[in-house]
Amino acid sequence: MSDSFVLEALFIQQRLQILSMVDSLPDFYVYAWEEGVYPYLEDTDGTVIKKPHEPYESYFRYGMLMVKSVTEFIDEKWINKETVTFRDLERQFKGYEPHQLQRVCRYLFLKGTYDDELWNSFITPQCSSSAYGIKADYDSSSIYYI
Repeated sequence: MSDSFVLEALFIQQRLQILSMVDSLPDFYVYAWEEGVYPYLEDTDGTVIKKPHEPYESYFRYGMLMVKSVTEFIDEKWINKETVTFRDLERQFKGYEPHQLQRVCRYLFLKGTYDDELWNSFITPQCSSSAYGIKADYDSSSIYYI
């Protein structure tokens, strides 16, 4: 049995454990595990014990580099008080499908990363329909495990 097979099995086991602990964990963290978004903003700096997701970066559908890139792009706009739309995000990250960007943004939204002004500017008549799901209500009690 290869090391990668064992690591993947451990990732699946960890995911199921996280998803079964929805009452003990914040929604944004549960959502990240549910949808396969690497919870980049929860990474530790090496001075404390690693969080459950850190050993498994390569097993998340939406990896650390994607989440970091999207976060840094939005950060720059937000810090400079520039309006940013979901369409701007789609133009900047042409290699990604709208639903992929939506899942990363939804993690950032649930985490409370930016203010309502930013998230409200995301939705425009020209945006992809995927953008409308960013601010939707989230109910971790209705998780689908498989």
